[in-house]
Amino acid sequence: SFGVAGNANQPDTFYFGSVGGGVWKTENSGRTWFPITDAGIPIGSIGAIAVAPSNPDIVYVGTGESDIRSQNSYGIGMFKSTDAGKTWTHIGLDQTRQIARAVVDPNDPNRVYVAALGHIYDANSDRGLYRSTDGGANWQKVLFDKDKPDDVGAADIAIDPTNSNVLYASLWATRRPPWAVYAPANLPGGGLFKSTDGGDTWQKLGGGLPDDEFVGRIGISISGSNPKRVWAIVDDLGAPIAPPLHFSMTGEAAKPAGKGGLYKSDDAGATWQLVNNETRLWGRGWYFGQVTADPIDPDRVYVINTATYMSMDAGKTFIPVKGAPGGDDYHQLWVNPKDHNRMVLSSDQGTVVSVDGA
Repeated sequence: SFGVAGNANQPDTFYFGSVGGGVWKTENSGRTWFPITDAGIPIGSIGAIAVAPSNPDIVYVGTGESDIRSQNSYGIGMFKSTDAGKTWTHIGLDQTRQIARAVVDPNDPNRVYVAALGHIYDANSDRGLYRSTDGGANWQKVLFDKDKPDDVGAADIAIDPTNSNVLYASLWATRRPPWAVYAPANLPGGGLFKSTDGGDTWQKLGGGLPDDEFVGRIGISISGSNPKRVWAIVDDLGAPIAPPLHFSMTGEAAKPAGKGGLYKSDDAGATWQLVNNETRLWGRGWYFGQVTADPIDPDRVYVINTATYMSMDAGKTFIPVKGAPGGDDYHQLWVNPKDHNRMVLSSDQGTVVSVDGA
């Protein structure tokens, strides 16, 4: 499974999206799950789920996963439910192919943003970050690469929980070469961007972030209790193509030459510092590349990779809180903003719930 979501006011209800089996829901904190899109969404590959914070009956689903490893299924755009998943309506973005993230304005259930990675094998003009202000009836592409619109897609987006006009989004230029059976290639054009006017205008962020042509996927998260603290997990190998799998698994000898790692900003994105470059946190960023800030404790943050790691000291040190058995390769973590002990986590083997802070 890949995308996970919940609503702060429904502490026992969670959703997950399978990369080949549709959307599933639990109403008892993961003890039992049931499928909710077999009749409503005619494709199995799910990339993103978002429940409107202000109305738990409104659920948005983006099809087509963005973890573009060996085997991939494509998506056919966005779907929406207004009855907590009982029925579904197709709401466009049909040609976006792989959707990486969907987020809903905390105060307005009709204002939704979608990060579309696009076609993984071909040029595709539908790449970028989309916004709808009418619940998905109409979409506007608000962030994209003007010079290379067919090559640069969007990988992640985060909304400031205290000011929904403030947004952070990442662009990722990537392609699966037909001869590659594992990692994709990174093209120039990736980076982290910020908007302070609800997505109308965007500024590329620097201030210590990698700025070379090899920047890959970037995951973003904003601290719920201190929104000036922003986290970015950056994939940057210092090369456009990842080394072969057998080489990359040999440990420190294969340590990449790039500037990848976990970056932290304490001034709302103006300046950044690399706080941790352990390969276990950011390696194979094209398959992982996810960070989740704790909504209550500003020094607590999770990074998701072959295990799920937690830091209690603002990223300096991490301990694994979930790993094998029961899951190798984790992908997304959603933490309840009102109760940070309750969370849902997706992995290659399925989805797990914790109600005691991991």
